[in-house]
Amino acid sequence: PCPSTDTSPYPTFTPHPFIGSPPFSKLSNSRSEQLICGKYVCASFLDVINHQPAVWSCKKCYRIFHLYCIKQWAKTEESGQGKSFRCPFCQNTSEKAEVYYCFCGKVRDPKYDPGTIPHSCGDLCCAKRGDTCPHPCPAPCHPGPCPPCSVQIQKPCACGKSTYSYGCDRPDPHTTCASVCGKSLNCGKHTCTRLCHTGPCSPCDTTAMVSCACGKDSKETLCGTPAYQCENPCGKSQRCGEHKCAVVCHAGNCPPCDMDPAMVDACPCGKLPLTSKRVKCTDPVPLCGNVCDKALICGHHSCDRECHFGLCGTCDKRVMAKCLCRQVQQKVDCTARDTFRCEKVCKTKMSCGKHECMATCCGGRGNAALPAHICVRVCGKQLPCGHPCPDICHPGSCAPCTNVITHELRCRCGTEVLIPPLPCSTLAPPCNNACQLTRPCGHTSHHKCHYGDCPPCGTLVNQLCFGGHVEVKNVKCGSGGASCRRACKKPLPCGHECPRRCHTGPCFDATPGAASSSSAMCGPDVCSLPCGKAVDCGHFCQKKCHAHLPDSVCRCSSRVTIECSCSRRKKMVSCGEHGALLAKAIEAQRKKNKEAKAQKEGEANDDDDDDVDVAKIEILECDNDCYHENRLQILAERGKFYTGPRRVVYSLTLHEADYIETTRLEKKIEAFLASSDDTLLLPAMKADKRAIVHELAQYYNLKTHSVDEEPNRSVNLTKTFDTSTPTPLLSTAIYSSRTDENPKKLIEMTLCYPREVRLRVLAFAGTDISIRKVGTLLAKQHGRFVAVASVETPELVGDKILDAVLDLVEPNVVFAIFLSQKDLENAFHNLRAMGKCGCFFQRINVNDDEDDDETYEAPQPTQAPQQKAAASSKPASGGVSWSDFATSTKTTKKNNVKPSGPSGGTFGFEALRRK
Repeated sequence: PCPSTDTSPYPTFTPHPFIGSPPFSKLSNSRSEQLICGKYVCASFLDVINHQPAVWSCKKCYRIFHLYCIKQWAKTEESGQGKSFRCPFCQNTSEKAEVYYCFCGKVRDPKYDPGTIPHSCGDLCCAKRGDTCPHPCPAPCHPGPCPPCSVQIQKPCACGKSTYSYGCDRPDPHTTCASVCGKSLNCGKHTCTRLCHTGPCSPCDTTAMVSCACGKDSKETLCGTPAYQCENPCGKSQRCGEHKCAVVCHAGNCPPCDMDPAMVDACPCGKLPLTSKRVKCTDPVPLCGNVCDKALICGHHSCDRECHFGLCGTCDKRVMAKCLCRQVQQKVDCTARDTFRCEKVCKTKMSCGKHECMATCCGGRGNAALPAHICVRVCGKQLPCGHPCPDICHPGSCAPCTNVITHELRCRCGTEVLIPPLPCSTLAPPCNNACQLTRPCGHTSHHKCHYGDCPPCGTLVNQLCFGGHVEVKNVKCGSGGASCRRACKKPLPCGHECPRRCHTGPCFDATPGAASSSSAMCGPDVCSLPCGKAVDCGHFCQKKCHAHLPDSVCRCSSRVTIECSCSRRKKMVSCGEHGALLAKAIEAQRKKNKEAKAQKEGEANDDDDDDVDVAKIEILECDNDCYHENRLQILAERGKFYTGPRRVVYSLTLHEADYIETTRLEKKIEAFLASSDDTLLLPAMKADKRAIVHELAQYYNLKTHSVDEEPNRSVNLTKTFDTSTPTPLLSTAIYSSRTDENPKKLIEMTLCYPREVRLRVLAFAGTDISIRKVGTLLAKQHGRFVAVASVETPELVGDKILDAVLDLVEPNVVFAIFLSQKDLENAFHNLRAMGKCGCFFQRINVNDDEDDDETYEAPQPTQAPQQKAAASSKPASGGVSWSDFATSTKTTKKNNVKPSGPSGGTFGFEALRRK
């Protein structure tokens, strides 16, 4: 009942006498009280439902709504499709709500009665309660679910000897009694001995002898098993009395005789009716003599035999038939025309677009839309999370993994947390806290919190190199060490030193068991250096290291160059072949000596003690071309021009360049000169390497120019009329100790001796003077001099000579050191003939205590008589007057220095020194 203190604007009604009584459920009582008291609120409109507006009640959750609210909800897309709609609360689908009914659904637009529940018709509900209860609801029309049925049902037990009762609202408990079942079993002879039970009784398990249907055979089997069928013919007499049944063992009566007069009324083929009446089955049946023409079992042909008794037999014709995939057609037996199949694989793309149909003789060949070509394989591709794709094979990318992570994901330090459920392959949350793991090296970590191993430590430390040679500075702690780039030189088991640069790990990776055995301390897979042992001929063994083998396996593989006396003809032969040729030549020379001595003395001399000068033995004799070349050389010397090999000295830049890189470049240029090509485009390289190419190409008299843009810029080489190979090669000159080949040796030898300075050194000075500019000025003498700046001379000369040189020059000076005095004179005269060259140049006179009187004057060119007077007024010095160069005047004016001639000093740099 509603409390007396209710503040509802509606009057207080007397509750229905059934409210609160057992027929109503708790939910019905609650709904009824709220409706009577005016406190039930519409879940959609959020307004109190009173007795006036029409309402609608859900049949599943029993929520009550205003009918207007439900109509508006049913019009929205969220409520469902069509006329049906979903309950806003329980999502149960209901039919279209258009009319206002009472709760039991019997009365339309029920009128309000103060003595009943609002929106109730007041009659009995009579609604059906479930599928098993046949009793209608006895409560008045009410909201909410109907009360459970209270009727008690009595039912006999399974064996029928006792009864039990249960509530109608509950399922049948199928109660059994303690008596024996006693029902007849399937055999009909025995009864069930089990206690009262539900369900059918078990089959009889008693064994007995059972006969077959024809009675000829019997066997022991379970009781109640029906008569079985044996494989023997029946053999019973048919009703004609003349024949016996030929049908396999069967139950029931035997079929009539095949020749029974009642069944045979024509010949066997059925074309000719019988003219005489047959009385017994033994009476003969005449044959018509026509073709049988009955349809054969194949269904396409007929029997071509004469009218006959019995079966027609199988079809023996051969017909053209196509296989199922329609790719092969051939003759087959008529009976096999429908089952003929070829052996070709279909290979039609399946519906997934990836796999092919591998069936043989497929009827849907070439048609991917048929059901036979629907791919039913499981995709199985590995998803990013690691799980296989469970979908049926499909085109395109796989769908995301459907697995779910059900546990929390935390960062390593536990600060950041992701709450489940989470999609599969979700990674641990990122954390901005510093890593709390302690490094083995002890350095502080500067990275964020993470899973797995920490990245290598990046702290810079000093560590010994891999080979333990020196301490390398500024090495990352976690790098594991560094290489000092020096030769390893660790002793190998064979006695050699490791030629590799400082490295980690073993010097050579031996094959399993090769280096562990004492008999194979150095095999072909361990050391790759040459053997190096001396051979009888004096050369060294060049085979791959074979320390595990005896010395007798050493062989000389050297190649020896033999040449004729004029050195024009050259030939490479093996060392052994050279020895054989030399012995043959010595024997021939001895024979010639004997013949010459015999002709001289008039008698033969059989003594073999004639000495032969091996140095004068000619193994390779000159030919006619050698004599022709010799004549041309004599004519060239008389004509004052030289056609022999060009001897050059390389610059300090090339001499100090990387040996490996310069050797590779040298081999490319040599191959280019030997080819018939006029141009060669080198691979792209950096600016410093291109500078080496430009400078080295000048010694070969090759034209060079750079092409393309960075970073693909490269150098193009072009042959000229004067292109040739210089002598020596750069790879030879780098390790040469000769002063005319090694630029450092040439500079050291020249600057240490005053006489050499006077004869072969030309100094250049100026504000913008450089080694490159000096090379441009002396382009005609390229390869015949070495240019060095004065700032580099302290490393190459002694203190005494250095002091003498520094007294004469300024810091911005470049020395050109020539191979010979003649080269210097040619360069000096070429510079004077050029006129303006943009710098000062002069020969240097360095006085020596031992050679104080020696002076050097450059030879003067022959002058005409009218020019001798003018020439006599000029200073007779070996230098050139600074006033001869316009650039020197400009430079001195710019620096406010008055130019001085040769009379002011041998070098003429006194004014510059004062400034």
